[in-house]
Amino acid sequence: MTKKGEKIESQIIRLLERNPDGLRIGRLTELMEVSRNSVYRYLHALEFKKIVIRLPETKLWALTHPIQSKTIL
Repeated sequence: MTKKGEKIESQIIRLLERNPDGLRIGRLTELMEVSRNSVYRYLHALEFKKIVIRLPETKLWALTHPIQSKTIL
């Protein structure tokens, strides 16, 4: 994967971390200022990796498991 692709995936994950109830594709597109097709492509890649899931009844995308922040002592 390219650096740009890694950056987009990372951005999607960060946005979904901040919105645990999920986000619709349109809102992700607005927040990221990336084309709808690109957002779909990366969401499907993350879905394949089992990082995100699409909730069919609400059409929201969300993280499959909340990412735990790590405390550094």
